[in-house]
Amino acid sequence: MNKRHIFASPLIYILFFFINISCKKDASLSGMNSGGNLKCTAEQAGGRSADSVKFFDSNIQSGSLSAYFNVINPTKISIVNDPVYGLKRKVVFMDVKNTDNAGLTANPRAQLESPKQYVAGQNIWVGLSVYFTKKMYTKWFDFAEVYGPPYSAAAPFRLIIERSNISAVSFDGSKETRLWSEPMKAGVWYDFVYRELLSKDKGEVEVYVRRQGEKNFSQVVTTTVQPTITAANSSGPNYSKVSCYWDKENTWTDSTKSERVTSAQIYLSNHKVGRNFNEVAPGYITKN
Repeated sequence: MNKRHIFASPLIYILFFFINISCKKDASLSGMNSGGNLKCTAEQAGGRSADSVKFFDSNIQSGSLSAYFNVINPTKISIVNDPVYGLKRKVVFMDVKNTDNAGLTANPRAQLESPKQYVAGQNIWVGLSVYFTKKMYTKWFDFAEVYGPPYSAAAPFRLIIERSNISAVSFDGSKETRLWSEPMKAGVWYDFVYRELLSKDKGEVEVYVRRQGEKNFSQVVTTTVQPTITAANSSGPNYSKVSCYWDKENTWTDSTKSERVTSAQIYLSNHKVGRNFNEVAPGYITKN
């Protein structure tokens, strides 16, 4: 047997080992860069193959909500021209009074749900844009989450307004943890991309945001290990939802708490679910 071949074999295995480890480390950013970087599957990152994640596109530009599996309070939801960019794009407008609870809970909501098709082990990316018409001070105002049956408590991870801040929060069934927060500005668009590895014990989340006027996304939540499937959403496939859903007894016009909010209005756009950052990230848009 060739001695050079015998000597080279361990080096090949060592090189393969380090490439494999590197791939796992960078798997969460797969698809984020297009410079020929090594690509990894969601399975290598701890989840199922990325190919198992079914792509969802709300496709609001078609002028229809037909891509959604479920529309809650449809009379409170319309498709309109963008409040900032006008005819350049169509967006969803939700106009919800404090009595518009759709017969589901005591609290008001309008809600759009993707098909129920996301399950444990999948590594999913969600993109959306949101615009708040006015400031508020609230215990909670939900606008984006991944959720599913039996709907027994708050979702494990949510994008919300709390107090007067826009925030990313996790909930393990008993304790809520704020992962990121900043003062919410009304009258501007926020573009979000977030990732969830769906798991009871090895879940992960990360969040990116781009505020109106910015060209690039900033990572505001680095990869954080947390349960993303709990007793709240563990008994069936999950869906991605966007909503105007708020605590009517604990939402006020400002921090003085002298006047409760009687209606809330938000705009939403670019809702997608997919396999990597680039597949779901809202496109950059300008007024010109």
